[in-house]
Amino acid sequence: MPDVLPQKRWYRTPGGVIFLIVVSVILVFVIVFGGLIAYYTWQLKFGNAEELAQRFSQNMTVDASLAERPSPTIIEQDIQSFIRPYSPTFGNNDAPVTILMFIDFECPFCQAAYASFRDVMETYEPTARVVFKHFPVTAIHPLATQAGLAAQCANDQNKFWEYYNILFERKVFEKNSLGAYARELGLDMNLWNSCFESKKYLNQLNQDFQDGVALGARGTPTYIVNNRKVDGVISREEWDRILLEEMQE
Repeated sequence: MPDVLPQKRWYRTPGGVIFLIVVSVILVFVIVFGGLIAYYTWQLKFGNAEELAQRFSQNMTVDASLAERPSPTIIEQDIQSFIRPYSPTFGNNDAPVTILMFIDFECPFCQAAYASFRDVMETYEPTARVVFKHFPVTAIHPLATQAGLAAQCANDQNKFWEYYNILFERKVFEKNSLGAYARELGLDMNLWNSCFESKKYLNQLNQDFQDGVALGARGTPTYIVNNRKVDGVISREEWDRILLEEMQE
């Protein structure tokens, strides 16, 4: 009788291997998906529901502690009183339009808004003055404050906006990186390090945050355009409409 070759076990056949791979992928998906469902169910029942909702926000980072506060569209206060001596500014000081921008460097929505708003700043420089205000949402952005302190220390050497650009373009906020950005801009590192390590502008960052709360900001990005509050990621076309309306008033 001719020799009979031993039959391969099913899981060693090409079809069996493919079947096992498909089953493994499905199992991994089910485990991961099930874990996420369990985690978010637990968060909704026992955890911080406001923070969870924030993660799924489509337009801006909301500080959970301010989520329920009224957020008026028209500002009654004189916004000029919120421009502090330490506030970095860009554009014409005598411009008919003033924009207070409340920003958290670690906020993903501020990062998404960065490029279009930079174009707005450059286009409207003769007719709009931009004033930077810090609004670090520290509960979910633990590095936002030190990024803000680093930028203010760059402002001491008239390099705020250059440092601002680097922060948004690199999106890395660890201490070593913040120092590297200062060196890259040619800052006096003795002065910058002394300023940064002493947290020279911490009180000023806290003041900016309180200014934002007083003006109805609940998160970032928030902009006060003359006496109109707009927030979230705003398209270039919408910015053109808003600014042209303000200049015509």
